[in-house]
Amino acid sequence: KQHINLTSTIHLLIKWVQLICAHYKFWLYDLQESFADGRALLYIISYYLPSLCDYKRDIKHLTTLATCQTRNEHIKFNVELGQQQLINIYERNVKSNFRLLEECIKLFGTFSSDFIKYEYYAKDVPDERCTIIILAMLAHDLIFSNNNNNENDFRHQKLFKELKEKYF
Repeated sequence: KQHINLTSTIHLLIKWVQLICAHYKFWLYDLQESFADGRALLYIISYYLPSLCDYKRDIKHLTTLATCQTRNEHIKFNVELGQQQLINIYERNVKSNFRLLEECIKLFGTFSSDFIKYEYYAKDVPDERCTIIILAMLAHDLIFSNNNNNENDFRHQKLFKELKEKYF
């Protein structure tokens, strides 16, 4: 019985992330490669805290993963691209995303940014279990935590207030 509850909880967590990422027209395919460039995690933070992580200003959207997704051919990426300069730009963008992600995680203060280091997370295909743990901690910080300094900044709280005023 505990396995069923855990599976449904993980399923809800994944659906939550998919809905947020779809809002930014970023489609999650799995819990590994889709998180390799840091954008999915930044989209979650941007959705709830746009002043901390702005979608247009802060997140680097052109990455190796973005190029692969638009071509739908992961294997042929390096052969077709053939330009080291573009590869370097994509790599810098991924590093920039992870630096921003680490800064955001440090501001939350509830879990270590060591979980999301570029050296460990983006260099290889991220471990699915690690991604689930990070998503659960982000959900806790962004949705369930009442330890925020500026409650007006949280998107879900704004939406709740608007709905409450409109219907009650």
